[in-house]
Amino acid sequence: MIAPNGRQGQMHCVPKKKKKKDQVRMTTPRFKSTT
Repeated sequence: MIAPNGRQGQMHCVPKKKKKKDQVRMTTPRFKSTT
């Protein structure tokens, strides 16, 4: 997960965070049920 290139790491973190938010939004009922 840790890339040698700082730029790649940030770029990887950006889409990953967006994907996480997308997943949370898609699994909102599931996340609430699990919480």
